[in-house]
Amino acid sequence: MENVIYLLSVAGATSIVCHGKIFQPLREYLRERNFFFPLHCPQCVGFWMAIILRLAMWISAGGIPRTPLRNFVLLFIFGCAGSLVSYMACMFIDDYGVRISKRTK
Repeated sequence: MENVIYLLSVAGATSIVCHGKIFQPLREYLRERNFFFPLHCPQCVGFWMAIILRLAMWISAGGIPRTPLRNFVLLFIFGCAGSLVSYMACMFIDDYGVRISKRTK
């Protein structure tokens, strides 16, 4: 259950960074200066948001575990999961609710 809440938190934070009005000035500022990190991409932001939130969870629980290789692998796995969930959330949910589209031939 903790991981479900974690992944939903990653998707929510990613949506706020990618599409929220509060981050719009930052996105425009970075876009004007050709900053290399795309804040409009839910997959990119979701990956890094998942890593940041997982590190925050470890630190709040008493510190980062002392196995560096395992931590690196876990962070990569959580980053990939956060990227997938964030991308799926942005594809299925927009400002008007759940997207339902009909296929046309």
